[in-house]
Amino acid sequence: MCTICESSVSDLAVAYSNRGLSRAKNGNNDIALADIEQAIHLNPENATAYNNRAFTYLNTGENDLAIEAADQALSLDRQQATAYNNRGLAYSNKGDYDRAIADLSLALSLDPQLVVAYDNRGYAYRMKGDYDRAIADYDEAIRLQSGDAELYNKRGNVHYAKGDDNLALLDYNRAIKLKPDFAVSFSNAGNARANRGEYDRAIADYTKAISFEPKNAQYYAQRSQAHYAKGDYEHAIADATRVIELDPPNAAAFNTRSSSFIFRGDYERAIADATRAIELSPDSGSDFNNRGRAYLEKGEFSLAIRDLTRAVELSRKLPIRIATVASPISRPARSIWLAPI
Repeated sequence: MCTICESSVSDLAVAYSNRGLSRAKNGNNDIALADIEQAIHLNPENATAYNNRAFTYLNTGENDLAIEAADQALSLDRQQATAYNNRGLAYSNKGDYDRAIADLSLALSLDPQLVVAYDNRGYAYRMKGDYDRAIADYDEAIRLQSGDAELYNKRGNVHYAKGDDNLALLDYNRAIKLKPDFAVSFSNAGNARANRGEYDRAIADYTKAISFEPKNAQYYAQRSQAHYAKGDYEHAIADATRVIELDPPNAAAFNTRSSSFIFRGDYERAIADATRAIELSPDSGSDFNNRGRAYLEKGEFSLAIRDLTRAVELSRKLPIRIATVASPISRPARSIWLAPI
């Protein structure tokens, strides 16, 4: 009788754990955690339940709790490849890429077919600037799962970060072929084309991305900068204005619009936008430079000197500012708009 009871309790714990994982994968994290807690209550030795708890905490962005849960899973079962993967991903989310790589490598030593671990380790290598190892991981992930558009997009991101726009474009186009409504890949392809000076084709890619996600400020920001780069200031202003409508505290959009107003000779509006950009991002030399240029054109030389002096001071102290929206022109902005793992 006792054995049957224990078996029933164990089965019930497994059922709660599995239902919790299903709910977590469906985005219902709160009720997922309730199920998993019940599973652990029924069977505190269930390593999989702790691992499912780690997965759910990853969903909610609670990385320290995810690490703690994965530690508990691994204390019960050192052979759980997915627990190493989940802990590695949590370390990666915290920016601890060395520990992430160590855990993900352990996961792959236990399960060489675990595609998600290659994916996650590839990202960690990319963030460390070890692009060749990142590409090798994505190569293996694609070999194992060749129909996954996300993997091609992510490998394209590594080629893009490495400065190889041609290989990046090949991967983005493969991703789009597999998933024709993949807005992120159209956006990324636009960035690669803009880096090659192909602004019209870049604009076409951004426009396609916008058609799939019309409320995504990022894509308007990228298209605005492409219009600006080709000297089409009216369209650059229109797209920057749309960015501001969708994302009012976006300093980079005010910067682009301010620059466009300068070229159009509308110095009052350029000053107003540069001032707003400075309020939002007071350490940006670019915004002081824009306002100083506008004052210079207006003949207000003392104000121009004040702002341009500040621009020089900031430029000496800081690296080139990476905008809060993606710049398709500047390679320092490459790491911003990447598909999530």
